[in-house]
Amino acid sequence: YMKDFKSDVVMAQRDQLSPVNQNEKRGGELLRSSSLDPRSDEPAPIADNDRPHDGLKRFQLAKEDIRTGLESIRQCFVQASDFCQKPWRWSPSTEHQRNMEVVALTTLVNNGVDQCNEITKSIARETMKVVFVGRTSNGKSTTINAMLRARVLPAGPGHTTNCFVTLRGIEGDNAHVLLPETQEQRAIKDVQSLTNALKAEHVLQPGQTLEICWPRQQCHMLRDDVVILDSPGLDYDGSFDAWIDKTTRDADVFILVVNAVSTLSGTESRFFHSVKRAVAQPNAFVLFNQWDSLDEDEGVDIDAVRSQHLSKARDLLVRDLDIVSKDDLESRVFFVSAREALKQRLKGKPPPAASRADMFHNTPASRADSFARFEEAFEATITQHAIGTRFTRHVQAGRLMCQSLTEELRELLSHLDDELHRLTLHLDRQTSALADLNNRQEKLENQCRAIVAQVPDQVYQQLLSKVQSEVVTQLPDILERFAEFPFSVEYLDDYKQALTLHVEENLQVELAASCGQQVEEQYKTARKQLVTMTQELLSSGNPLPPALIVGRPFEFNLGLDCRGLTEGFRHNLRFEFSWSWERLAPKFLPPAARHSIEYMAWDLRQRVGQAMEDALSHSKANSPEPMEEGDKPRVAAAASVNESTALQRIGGMAVDVGRAGFEITTQTPYGFVLAACVPSAWRLLHYKSTRYAVMGLGAVVTSYYAYERLAYTTSAQEAKFKSQFCDHAITQLYSQARENSHANSAFLRARLNEDFSNLIQEVGSIRAELEHDIVATQQEKAAVEERLKSSKQLIATTNANASELERLTRVYALE
Repeated sequence: YMKDFKSDVVMAQRDQLSPVNQNEKRGGELLRSSSLDPRSDEPAPIADNDRPHDGLKRFQLAKEDIRTGLESIRQCFVQASDFCQKPWRWSPSTEHQRNMEVVALTTLVNNGVDQCNEITKSIARETMKVVFVGRTSNGKSTTINAMLRARVLPAGPGHTTNCFVTLRGIEGDNAHVLLPETQEQRAIKDVQSLTNALKAEHVLQPGQTLEICWPRQQCHMLRDDVVILDSPGLDYDGSFDAWIDKTTRDADVFILVVNAVSTLSGTESRFFHSVKRAVAQPNAFVLFNQWDSLDEDEGVDIDAVRSQHLSKARDLLVRDLDIVSKDDLESRVFFVSAREALKQRLKGKPPPAASRADMFHNTPASRADSFARFEEAFEATITQHAIGTRFTRHVQAGRLMCQSLTEELRELLSHLDDELHRLTLHLDRQTSALADLNNRQEKLENQCRAIVAQVPDQVYQQLLSKVQSEVVTQLPDILERFAEFPFSVEYLDDYKQALTLHVEENLQVELAASCGQQVEEQYKTARKQLVTMTQELLSSGNPLPPALIVGRPFEFNLGLDCRGLTEGFRHNLRFEFSWSWERLAPKFLPPAARHSIEYMAWDLRQRVGQAMEDALSHSKANSPEPMEEGDKPRVAAAASVNESTALQRIGGMAVDVGRAGFEITTQTPYGFVLAACVPSAWRLLHYKSTRYAVMGLGAVVTSYYAYERLAYTTSAQEAKFKSQFCDHAITQLYSQARENSHANSAFLRARLNEDFSNLIQEVGSIRAELEHDIVATQQEKAAVEERLKSSKQLIATTNANASELERLTRVYALE
């Protein structure tokens, strides 16, 4: 049995021991074969002289890589915080909800920045912790010094370490001791001063820990963030339970140092049972130290002693504690000489090379090789355990933060996509509206100008016709209704003035009632056409203002000035027989015949009048000169002479008239007419019936003349005056109607031009608003696109950071 066991031990030593579990096995194999670069999943070869430090350096690499990864996450959260601080604009329907989501994202990223800062600080403080325990004088301090490759802790027989000691590395060269409670610093000049400090039992109370701060550059374990906890002998102080609860919960490795000449006892078993209650699955190594004290030459059966120690260690680690499997026991139990290892390392000499034969004997080379394998297994175990326990929660926290940020950013990205779609549709609508407005405006303006040009002309014609018609229709009735002033030839001017006022008052009312509404309706119709065409030009989202749609009231003026109607009016109130030539000739004779007869009558009157004037002038020429009053005798004498002279003058005038009549009848066509008509009339008068007819006709005409002459009273004169005034007023009002219609047409044109100008100005304002809105929408769209780009970049960066953490999880086996 001993031969087979020895053979198994040798093979295990040659295989450099198997790790405790799969994670430690993978870590140990990697450390024995390579230095793992965390930025690559492939291991890189390392130099042999660096091998003892590779395991501890792995913790530093993991620490730096994880800190760098979390720092990248922090930078990502800082960028996200800056991203959230920018002003946001959303659709009015979703603005409140979206702003609340942005506030939630802002809170998330700010908390993430704070959390990353805390984690980064926590990572910077993370260290690996190893606890050395054993009974007094088993060589715990010597083992620590050998592993530190420096004489740091005092070592020797007896109770060298009389208290719990924590050894950690510091920057600088000032080694010192920190006393508990007061945190007083006491400088350490050399190992002897430290020995004196540790032996001063009165310095510390039972269960308190003394902290030694040693320059980390002097020891590789301290340089690689390893904190060493040394304890007094298990048989020295009974306050281990309190110390275990206080300081060992975060320990990565427990190293039990046992004297090779003794064996494991219940003291060690009780200690590790207490540890297991505090730490569920502690990593424990058992070092049987002072193995060099056993000499095969003195007849000591080394194999039997080794077998006995392995059996005790198996009972403790496998059976009692169940923290190591039976197959992995050899990787946790080593037979070493810490004193020899310390001496060799202080001298700077390489360890002696172990031959194949040395593996079967207790030689310095085999002990040095066992100590080196212990260090290698220890470094792999403590590094892997520390990385898993220290950094797993940080990496998981970082991944959760990345996941939360990614989810929030994706949600925001979805909202930004919706907002971009909304802005794109709005921009397309506004751009199309502006293009349609520009394309159709010229056509609209031409149509509106045609309406502005045509409607006033139409109104002019219609209004003129309507006013003239109303004047002709209403004026006689208005004059007929006038009875406020009695008609009198003596007060005819007052009558004219009262009649003019009556006509003006009533005619204005009649024109306003009959023409005003029509003009106003035409204006409203034309204006409505302008407004409708303008509204059709604009999009439904750009309505015209109500004030522009309704417009101002149209104040037309149809008044005719009747005050000047009497100017130029010449009335004729003399009696006129209805059967007179002036009344009958226009009714029965053609205009040409009537005009010829009237000309002949006029010419005859002119000739007769001229003959009478000539006769009178000839008679005056032959009359004597008048005498003065004082010449009475001559007047009396000449009275008889004047009588004869007057008879002569009468006779002369008769002769002149007769001569003029003879000239008219002989030298003009009137003589032929007279010669033709008189005989015929004379022959007709010979008939009795003709004479009776002529006499009856004369009687009828005379009777009718007398009737009309008697009926021509004041009322008839007033009616004749009103008829003449009506004819005169119609002529005058026709002229005013043209001027008034033209003025109203011009006013209507001006109003339509004003309305058209206001509408075009409103179209220009809406175009400016559309252009401004398009520019603002383009800017807002560009901002949203920029935020979409930033969001995608943040998501990509966050995913890259999460992938980096996943890679680090695989590389450092953090699952």
